[in-house]
Formats: sequence, structure tokens, C-alpha cells
Amino acid sequence: MKNLKIITTLIPLGLLLFVLTNCGRNYSRTIDRAYGLVDTAPDSALALLSGISHERHGHETARYALVYTIAQDKSGWDVDDDSLLRVAYAYYGDKPDDSLYAKCQYYMGKYYMLSDSSEKAIGCFQKSIKAAQTCGDQYTQCLGLEKLAHPTNPVECCADANPKTMLPNDT
Repeated sequence: MKNLKIITTLIPLGLLLFVLTNCGRNYSRTIDRAYGLVDTAPDSALALLSGISHERHGHETARYALVYTIAQDKSGWDVDDDSLLRVAYAYYGDKPDDSLYAKCQYYMGKYYMLSDSSEKAIGCFQKSIKAAQTCGDQYTQCLGLEKLAHPTNPVECCADANPKTMLPNDT
């Protein structure tokens, strides 16, 4: 009788422990799968990420936030709401050796660029380029360089230009 009581107590506790530990692994695996799809099938990555809760803390929440932001961008959405991205930015901001730091800085730079905060955007792009170069991420490095090379408002940048100097010389 005593053994039966112990067994009936241990079985639900064991199941609960199994479910809790397995959910954490599934959460991480889902983010990994979404990150793998983000370049080729960003809409599928968004669907995967939408199926899980992002109410976690630390590393996993930051990864979720960054991968979700990347998937939105790759799907053609402007990253004009920084609520999720700020979670990643706060986490990765002091981790320049992390493999996702460069991407986080790049996407925060894009957000700042869309929000007309050019100085902040340039700072993020410069950090992104440096970190990407350090870790050998040429793709993110090129994205950052491209953003720095093209002004956000070409008309404003060319307002003081003399049109006569831009035309070919007819003489």
C-alpha cells in the first residue's frame, strides 16, 4: 500500500519533469529550425516562430527575438517596431564575441535607419561590420557595408551638389 502511494506520486512528478525539460529542448530546436529557414523560406520561419511563446528569459528569448526580426525582414516587412528587437539588442549588446552580435547590430541599425536616427544607425552598422569581419561572417559584413555606402536620403545628400559638375564636359 505504501509502495503504491509512492508510485502514484512519483509517476506524475516524473511526467511533469519530462514535459518541462522536453519543452525547453523543443523551444530551442524550433528556433534553430527557424534560423535555418530564414534565408530560403522566411515565411515558414515566421510560421514556426509564431507557434511558440517568446515569454522566456535570457539567451533563448534573445535568439527568438533576433530570428523573428530577421525572418520579418527577409519576408519584406520593414522592421519599424523595435519591441522584440530591443530584447535581442539588450542581450547581445555586451557580447561582441557572440556569433549573433553582428546580425543584431545590423538589424538594430536598420531599425534606426527607418526611424531617421542616422547617427545611431551608423554606429550599429560599424559595430556590425567589425564584428562580422572578426567572426568571418562576410554576408553580414557586406550588408553593413552596403548600408553605409548608400545614403538613407540621396536627395538630401545631393542638395548642395552643383549639377554642372555632374554633367559630362561638352567642350
